[in-house]
Amino acid sequence: ESEEYLCGDSRLGPKELPTSPPFATLLSGYERLGGMCPSEFLKKWGDGDFYTFIDPPADGFQLSTRPKPIADDQVLERGMPVDAFGGVYSSNYLSPAGTPFALRAVPPSDLNDTTSDDVTVSSYRVYRVEYPFVAMTRPRVAFFWSAG
Repeated sequence: ESEEYLCGDSRLGPKELPTSPPFATLLSGYERLGGMCPSEFLKKWGDGDFYTFIDPPADGFQLSTRPKPIADDQVLERGMPVDAFGGVYSSNYLSPAGTPFALRAVPPSDLNDTTSDDVTVSSYRVYRVEYPFVAMTRPRVAFFWSAG
């Protein structure tokens, strides 16, 4: 891999976490590997066969006692800011803009490429809702040592 990543492994995120705005605030309280050494973290969460991560059950959403994902409909109003970490083509989750990274339950690799101005490359994007719509909202399950 590259020296720009922690231990040369892109799955572990950038060697140095971003500190410029808004990342200083978004990463406050974030403990990248949950106190584990990199090899332990990758053994627990990595999918060695595909050089990726294992997926949380139920697409990463908390389950009710039935067990079905807990879900609620919420209207996202015009002008509401939402944001996302991860690749523009691979990120499946939007959050209210400014949600701390530690509460998103996404892998540290979602912090790669945060400095790019190219939205197709940048791993962090902020959007504003243009037209109100109903979104199914779900709480995330704790995963990757993040609260969810």
